[in-house]
Amino acid sequence: MNKESKKVIAFDLDGTLADIWPIERQTLAVMAQCYNISMRKAFHLLDDLKKAGNNSPFFLFSVLVGRKQIPKDFMKQYQLTQRQLINEGGYQGVRPRVFCDPDEIKALRKKYRLGLVTGSNRQEALFVLNFLAIKQYFEDGLIVSLDEASARKETGKPFYFLQKQAADAFVVVVGDSDTDETGCAKAQVPFVRVKRSKKTQAQRRNFQQAISRAERMLAK
Repeated sequence: MNKESKKVIAFDLDGTLADIWPIERQTLAVMAQCYNISMRKAFHLLDDLKKAGNNSPFFLFSVLVGRKQIPKDFMKQYQLTQRQLINEGGYQGVRPRVFCDPDEIKALRKKYRLGLVTGSNRQEALFVLNFLAIKQYFEDGLIVSLDEASARKETGKPFYFLQKQAADAFVVVVGDSDTDETGCAKAQVPFVRVKRSKKTQAQRRNFQQAISRAERMLAK
């Protein structure tokens, strides 16, 4: 791929490239041990909360331990716990559902610059990209995590930051959520939505279809 490519496809992470709930679940359950909650009990409660439609790790943990958390303190503890688990192999056996194919991402990299816009912290984002065996295809400066943007997606700020990093390139974002769509609209960044499915194979097909739409948009 030409390093000076003027076209960028940027992906959301959770729900688009993969379902990272198993990683978040493991991290929160380990953190809960500090509140004398066993991992088995934590897994059970977290799964029930998740089924009820609650997706924010901050909210889930606050409910799990029965105490309102301070956001900065929670994120610091989350990242410290995550770093420990990564270094000690604490995620062995934890398998996110994967929706992208490394060969497909590699093929896209030959035509476009690739980026990431995620509500995860950078440590978590890079760990997942490594797990998916696709980190090498993403341009480091176009990986926008919570650490870089310091704002939620719906504010539009992460997408403004992405545009700035991409300079004068034509950027298209591929994501699966209302927050992705809202943020892109505020930043005036073209957006392609991935339809959601509970079945992994169907979700993979939805991802491929979204990529096709993004490429057609970039071809205009």
